[in-house]
Amino acid sequence: MWRIHPTFLFLFLIAAEGAAVEIRLQSPNRVAVQGEKVLVDLLAGPNLVEGEIRAYLNYGVVLTFTYFIEIHEKHWFLDQRLAQVTITKRLSYDLWTEHYLLETSTPRLRQTMYKDLESLRPELEVLAGVPVCEAALLKPEGRYYFRTRNTL
Repeated sequence: MWRIHPTFLFLFLIAAEGAAVEIRLQSPNRVAVQGEKVLVDLLAGPNLVEGEIRAYLNYGVVLTFTYFIEIHEKHWFLDQRLAQVTITKRLSYDLWTEHYLLETSTPRLRQTMYKDLESLRPELEVLAGVPVCEAALLKPEGRYYFRTRNTL
């Protein structure tokens, strides 16, 4: 009969708790060509920081949201990925100042302080005007689709 040492069980439970959660983003609700860039607007969904996740954040756990956006050209046999954009946002709570700090990695590192979680919610749930690729990569007769996801 197999016996599991309590230390291994404890480590397994910790590893299971720290696993990433993947959330599918909604399809782009706007795709536009501005100058030489293709821009998209995406909705990550409501209430990304609620319940237990909010409690962990308020105890000092840093949350990392990673948004992946890919554009693919559809072919009859094998689709081709034209471009991929990754946006990382780190959210932390400072117990001393009682403010939330949001660090965004793209297009350049930006840090913003918020007094409450409600005021920073749009920053996590809406991605607006994200440059995905050069417009020159797209052919007028081509068929394209997006793959989007968010990991926490």
